[in-house]
Amino acid sequence: MGRLSKITIILSCILFLNTYLSANTIIVEPNNPQKSIKKAFETAKNGDTILIKEGLYQEGELFLNKRVTIKGEGLPIIDGEHKYEILLIEHDSVRIEGVKFINSGSSNFNDIAALKIKNSNYITLKTVFLKIISLEFTR
Repeated sequence: MGRLSKITIILSCILFLNTYLSANTIIVEPNNPQKSIKKAFETAKNGDTILIKEGLYQEGELFLNKRVTIKGEGLPIIDGEHKYEILLIEHDSVRIEGVKFINSGSSNFNDIAALKIKNSNYITLKTVFLKIISLEFTR
């Protein structure tokens, strides 16, 4: 193995470890606009964990375009209020665990889903509950 290959491997390892060692946990709480899911999505960086505390969240449409882990504590409920597409994911390697999605919107004209995964690979859903909603995967 040449010297350039070894340097490339070492730099790749350092970059990989830096991403995971600098990961943060962002805490989301119900009825706290400063600690909302939307704010957490905005401030999160790739590799972060978003911990959603137990409660009901009605935040309209949510868009996630970062590689994060979303963990629910006490099965938080994200409610689309029968109006909204609840969560659109457009990034690889997102993990969602312990969250319940309810009451997504519906439309005869728009393609609305409670959880839409678009142009993404390696999405992990663990203990995710979907109620009165639709689920869509597009490529």
